Amino acid sequence: MSENKNKAAAEGGQAAASREAPIYIPQWKVDGSGYIAGWGTAAISREEFVREVANRGVVLLNAAVPYEGFMFIQKLDVSTAVEVLRRANDIKSFIGHEATARLLASLTGREIAYNRGMYAPKPGDVALVIRLRSRTGGDVKDVKPDDLEFLALWYL
Repeated sequence: MSENKNKAAAEGGQAAASREAPIYIPQWKVDGSGYIAGWGTAAISREEFVREVANRGVVLLNAAVPYEGFMFIQKLDVSTAVEVLRRANDIKSFIGHEATARLLASLTGREIAYNRGMYAPKPGDVALVIRLRSRTGGDVKDVKPDDLEFLALWYL
């Protein structure tokens, strides 16, 4: 009896894990003068999210850059972030950590530039923020996907 319960629980857990959790994107209305009149969020599938972000182009950052306006931020899993980068029409990298840039290039099969330049957000930009999960005492030379946190950041 116990064995059957364990099997059923394992199968239920797999089924729950295989169901695709919705990803949210911001939606907004612009008034006649060009200002955002209101905004909310919409749940979409992972595939729709990847397509939407990849078609817009992506800015890569190590940290969220402050912006005078609205920002919408959502955590992403590694596989979703990597798929966005694989399919992105355009990638502007502001990854100022060499090991992170190398890891992203390795995961995506694309060149991801190491760039310590300054980024100035513009309305409509979508950024992927890739940051270390914890502070370190020095320069980290070897980064693994589990060491990183991925966020999608929409500048509205």
